[in-house]
Amino acid sequence: MYVGTTVLLIAGAVAWGARLGDFNMFHMFFGGIVVFATPVAAIAVWSVWMRLRASGRPLLGFAMILLCVVQIGFGAVLGVLRLQRFGPGNYEPVPLEFLTAIRGLPADAKIAYSCQPSEEIAIWDARLLGIGAHTARRIIPMCFESDSLGPLTGGDPSLDVVSPYFQSAPQRMLYPDASSTPSSESIAAFLEVHGIDYIYADGAHPNALVSEATEIASTGEFRLLRVP
Repeated sequence: MYVGTTVLLIAGAVAWGARLGDFNMFHMFFGGIVVFATPVAAIAVWSVWMRLRASGRPLLGFAMILLCVVQIGFGAVLGVLRLQRFGPGNYEPVPLEFLTAIRGLPADAKIAYSCQPSEEIAIWDARLLGIGAHTARRIIPMCFESDSLGPLTGGDPSLDVVSPYFQSAPQRMLYPDASSTPSSESIAAFLEVHGIDYIYADGAHPNALVSEATEIASTGEFRLLRVP
């Protein structure tokens, strides 16, 4: 069973490496670790622990268990650091009264916001998704999305490389590269075509979309605007 699991992981790693440009292929390797290698490793550790105890070497068994715990803790810390790259960042909390104002919008309302090229991870998983979750209103990032997954595979992030998740995004017609600055008129036309009538703005995300947008609600630095 151990040999078979090792062969399975090696095959998955080779398949993942051969298709490294396809980010969905990571399931071939990491999926194998989670589904197969983790339970097999747990069984192996338990088996060795029982054999060491039976042979009268409990201290060696304890050292092995301690080493495993340290390894798991180290991996957990690195995992949390990686997951933080997919989190909302260090943004100011949105006031409850401002969220209430957003909830007052029509049920099918869509809200756009201006973001930075290195800010977003995936077009469907906006950094401000929490606002949408609390208000049941779609919130949509408007910016070029650079490849921020490079460090996960040993590379460096680059503003000049487009995210694979942004390749087919509708916003790319406005933001073909990191230096793109589309006009207010072109953005307004895009928003109209896609039924986006509102803009969210705060200190970290000022309104750089439609200059003629009208403010309809505000709380401190948080603003909700209507696209004309």
